[in-house]
Amino acid sequence: MLVKETIDRKEANLQTIEIVFHNLGLRSWIECTLCWDCPRNDAKGCCYYNPTYYPVDFSYLYEVKPEVIKVIFSQPRITIMEKYISVDRTEDKDGDFRCQFHSLEGGCCWAPELRESVCRFYVCPGCAIWEEEGTAIWKEFFDRLDTYEAQINKAISAELATRGLDLKSNAREFIKQAAQLFKQNWDIMPAWCREYPQEQRFLLKRPIYYGREWKL
Repeated sequence: MLVKETIDRKEANLQTIEIVFHNLGLRSWIECTLCWDCPRNDAKGCCYYNPTYYPVDFSYLYEVKPEVIKVIFSQPRITIMEKYISVDRTEDKDGDFRCQFHSLEGGCCWAPELRESVCRFYVCPGCAIWEEEGTAIWKEFFDRLDTYEAQINKAISAELATRGLDLKSNAREFIKQAAQLFKQNWDIMPAWCREYPQEQRFLLKRPIYYGREWKL
Protein backbone atom coordinates (compact mmCIF):
# COMPACT_ATOMS: atom_id res chain seq x y z
CA MET A 1 0.00 0.00 0.00
CA LEU A 2 2.84 2.38 0.88
CA VAL A 3 4.51 1.69 -2.49
CA LYS A 4 1.28 2.42 -4.36
CA GLU A 5 0.81 5.75 -2.52
CA THR A 6 4.40 6.74 -3.36
CA ILE A 7 3.86 5.99 -7.06
CA ASP A 8 0.56 7.86 -7.13
CA ARG A 9 2.20 10.91 -5.53
CA LYS A 10 4.94 10.96 -8.16
CA GLU A 11 2.48 10.54 -11.00
CA ALA A 12 0.29 13.33 -9.64
CA ASN A 13 3.29 15.69 -9.62
CA LEU A 14 4.48 14.76 -13.10
CA GLN A 15 4.76 17.91 -15.21
CA THR A 16 5.77 18.74 -18.77
CA ILE A 17 8.72 21.12 -19.01
CA GLU A 18 9.92 22.72 -22.23
CA ILE A 19 13.66 23.20 -22.60
CA VAL A 20 15.00 25.35 -25.43
CA PHE A 21 18.69 25.48 -26.25
CA HIS A 22 19.65 28.79 -27.90
CA ASN A 23 22.94 28.87 -29.81
CA LEU A 24 24.08 32.50 -29.82
CA GLY A 25 27.77 31.70 -29.66
CA LEU A 26 29.30 33.26 -26.56
CA ARG A 27 25.88 34.55 -25.48
CA SER A 28 24.12 31.17 -25.73
CA TRP A 29 21.56 30.28 -23.13
CA ILE A 30 19.15 27.59 -21.96
CA GLU A 31 15.47 28.42 -21.62
CA CYS A 32 13.31 26.46 -19.15
CA THR A 33 9.57 27.05 -18.84
CA LEU A 34 9.58 25.83 -15.24
CA CYS A 35 11.37 29.03 -14.21
CA TRP A 36 8.12 31.00 -14.59
CA ASP A 37 6.46 28.79 -11.98
CA CYS A 38 9.42 27.84 -9.81
CA PRO A 39 8.60 24.93 -7.46
CA ARG A 40 10.56 26.58 -4.64
CA ASN A 41 7.67 29.04 -4.17
CA ASP A 42 10.00 31.65 -2.67
CA ALA A 43 9.89 34.25 -5.49
CA LYS A 44 13.56 33.77 -6.38
CA GLY A 45 14.39 30.07 -6.84
CA CYS A 46 18.01 29.77 -8.00
CA CYS A 47 18.44 33.56 -8.16
CA TYR A 48 20.25 33.81 -4.84
CA TYR A 49 23.57 33.74 -6.67
CA ASN A 50 26.21 36.50 -6.98
CA PRO A 51 26.39 37.17 -10.75
CA THR A 52 30.04 37.48 -11.73
CA TYR A 53 31.24 39.35 -14.81
CA TYR A 54 34.47 38.61 -16.69
CA PRO A 55 36.23 40.24 -19.67
CA VAL A 56 34.08 38.47 -22.31
CA ASP A 57 30.92 39.73 -20.60
CA PHE A 58 32.21 43.28 -20.41
CA SER A 59 33.45 43.16 -24.02
CA TYR A 60 29.98 42.21 -25.24
CA LEU A 61 28.17 44.72 -23.04
CA TYR A 62 30.58 47.52 -23.99
CA GLU A 63 29.73 47.06 -27.68
CA VAL A 64 26.03 46.20 -27.46
CA LYS A 65 24.55 47.76 -24.32
CA PRO A 66 27.09 49.84 -22.34
CA GLU A 67 24.42 51.17 -20.00
CA VAL A 68 24.30 47.72 -18.37
CA ILE A 69 27.91 48.22 -17.24
CA LYS A 70 26.90 51.45 -15.50
CA VAL A 71 24.08 49.64 -13.71
CA ILE A 72 26.47 46.88 -12.58
CA PHE A 73 28.87 49.41 -11.07
CA SER A 74 26.03 51.38 -9.46
CA GLN A 75 24.82 48.48 -7.30
CA PRO A 76 25.12 49.10 -3.55
CA ARG A 77 27.09 45.88 -2.97
CA ILE A 78 29.77 44.78 -5.44
CA THR A 79 33.15 43.10 -5.08
CA ILE A 80 35.80 44.28 -7.55
CA MET A 81 38.71 41.94 -8.15
CA GLU A 82 41.55 42.27 -10.65
CA LYS A 83 39.93 40.03 -13.30
CA TYR A 84 36.20 40.04 -12.49
CA ILE A 85 33.40 41.82 -10.68
CA SER A 86 30.84 40.13 -8.48
CA VAL A 87 27.46 41.74 -7.79
CA ASP A 88 26.94 40.59 -4.22
CA ARG A 89 23.60 39.12 -3.26
CA THR A 90 21.48 40.87 -0.63
CA GLU A 91 19.58 39.46 2.32
CA ASP A 92 15.97 38.65 1.47
CA LYS A 93 12.93 39.09 3.67
CA ASP A 94 12.85 35.33 4.40
CA GLY A 95 16.36 35.45 5.88
CA ASP A 96 17.87 33.89 2.77
CA PHE A 97 19.58 35.78 -0.07
CA ARG A 98 18.53 37.19 -3.44
CA CYS A 99 20.39 38.52 -6.47
CA GLN A 100 20.29 42.32 -6.70
CA PHE A 101 19.04 42.05 -10.29
CA HIS A 102 16.08 39.84 -9.33
CA SER A 103 12.75 41.47 -8.47
CA LEU A 104 9.84 39.76 -6.74
CA GLU A 105 7.48 40.99 -9.46
CA GLY A 106 9.31 40.19 -12.69
CA GLY A 107 12.33 38.02 -11.96
CA CYS A 108 15.64 38.92 -13.62
CA CYS A 109 15.77 42.43 -15.02
CA TRP A 110 18.14 41.45 -17.86
CA ALA A 111 17.44 39.81 -21.21
CA PRO A 112 19.16 36.37 -21.30
CA GLU A 113 22.01 37.41 -23.60
CA LEU A 114 22.96 40.24 -21.20
CA ARG A 115 23.45 37.86 -18.27
CA GLU A 116 26.71 36.24 -17.25
CA SER A 117 27.37 32.57 -18.06
CA VAL A 118 26.05 30.83 -14.93
CA CYS A 119 22.76 32.70 -15.23
CA ARG A 120 22.51 31.71 -18.91
CA PHE A 121 23.49 28.03 -18.53
CA TYR A 122 21.99 26.93 -15.22
CA VAL A 123 18.96 24.65 -15.04
CA CYS A 124 17.84 23.00 -11.78
CA PRO A 125 19.05 19.39 -11.35
CA GLY A 126 15.45 18.27 -10.82
CA CYS A 127 14.83 18.92 -14.51
CA ALA A 128 17.54 16.35 -15.35
CA ILE A 129 17.97 17.84 -18.81
CA TRP A 130 21.06 15.80 -19.68
CA GLU A 131 19.18 12.54 -19.10
CA GLU A 132 16.84 13.30 -22.00
CA GLU A 133 17.55 11.55 -25.27
CA GLY A 134 19.04 13.93 -27.83
CA THR A 135 20.51 16.46 -25.39
CA ALA A 136 24.05 15.01 -25.38
CA ILE A 137 25.06 17.28 -28.25
CA TRP A 138 24.05 20.29 -26.15
CA LYS A 139 25.92 19.03 -23.10
CA GLU A 140 28.98 18.87 -25.34
CA PHE A 141 28.24 22.34 -26.71
CA PHE A 142 27.88 24.07 -23.35
CA ASP A 143 30.87 22.28 -21.81
CA ARG A 144 32.96 23.32 -24.80
CA LEU A 145 31.62 26.87 -24.64
CA ASP A 146 32.41 27.15 -20.93
CA THR A 147 36.02 26.08 -21.53
CA TYR A 148 36.39 28.34 -24.57
CA GLU A 149 35.08 31.41 -22.74
CA ALA A 150 37.38 30.75 -19.77
CA GLN A 151 40.35 30.61 -22.15
CA ILE A 152 39.43 33.97 -23.69
CA ASN A 153 38.94 35.55 -20.27
CA LYS A 154 42.34 34.32 -19.19
CA ALA A 155 44.02 35.58 -22.38
CA ILE A 156 42.47 39.05 -22.17
CA SER A 157 43.28 39.45 -18.47
CA ALA A 158 46.86 38.30 -19.04
CA GLU A 159 47.42 40.73 -21.91
CA LEU A 160 45.94 43.65 -19.98
CA ALA A 161 48.09 42.77 -16.97
CA THR A 162 51.18 43.31 -19.17
CA ARG A 163 49.80 46.79 -19.81
CA GLY A 164 49.42 47.42 -16.09
CA LEU A 165 45.63 47.22 -16.20
CA ASP A 166 43.11 45.43 -14.02
CA LEU A 167 39.57 46.10 -12.85
CA LYS A 168 40.66 47.25 -9.40
CA SER A 169 43.12 49.88 -10.56
CA ASN A 170 41.28 51.26 -13.61
CA ALA A 171 38.00 49.53 -14.44
CA ARG A 172 36.99 51.95 -17.20
CA GLU A 173 40.21 51.52 -19.18
CA PHE A 174 40.34 47.77 -18.51
CA ILE A 175 36.87 47.28 -19.99
CA LYS A 176 37.57 49.55 -22.95
CA GLN A 177 40.77 47.73 -23.87
CA ALA A 178 39.22 44.32 -23.17
CA ALA A 179 36.51 45.12 -25.73
CA GLN A 180 39.14 46.19 -28.26
CA LEU A 181 41.18 43.02 -27.72
CA PHE A 182 38.12 40.83 -28.06
CA LYS A 183 37.05 42.52 -31.28
CA GLN A 184 40.53 42.10 -32.77
CA ASN A 185 41.00 38.44 -31.87
CA TRP A 186 37.65 36.71 -31.38
CA ASP A 187 34.02 36.64 -32.46
CA ILE A 188 30.81 36.39 -30.44
CA MET A 189 29.78 33.60 -32.85
CA PRO A 190 32.92 31.42 -33.21
CA ALA A 191 33.14 29.24 -36.30
CA TRP A 192 32.84 26.04 -34.28
CA CYS A 193 29.53 27.20 -32.78
CA ARG A 194 28.04 27.31 -36.29
CA GLU A 195 28.48 23.53 -36.50
CA TYR A 196 25.70 23.11 -33.92
CA PRO A 197 21.95 23.79 -34.36
CA GLN A 198 20.82 27.36 -33.89
CA GLU A 199 17.97 26.27 -31.63
CA GLN A 200 16.40 23.03 -30.42
CA ARG A 201 13.39 22.29 -28.22
CA PHE A 202 12.69 19.35 -25.93
CA LEU A 203 9.61 18.42 -23.94
CA LEU A 204 10.49 16.69 -20.68
CA LYS A 205 8.16 14.99 -18.22
CA ARG A 206 9.51 15.22 -14.68
CA PRO A 207 8.17 14.73 -11.14
CA ILE A 208 7.91 18.13 -9.43
CA TYR A 209 8.40 18.65 -5.70
CA TYR A 210 7.64 21.90 -3.94
CA GLY A 211 9.32 24.19 -1.42
CA ARG A 212 12.75 23.09 -0.20
CA GLU A 213 12.09 19.58 -1.52
CA TRP A 214 12.96 21.00 -4.94
CA LYS A 215 16.75 20.97 -5.15
CA LEU A 216 18.66 23.86 -6.69
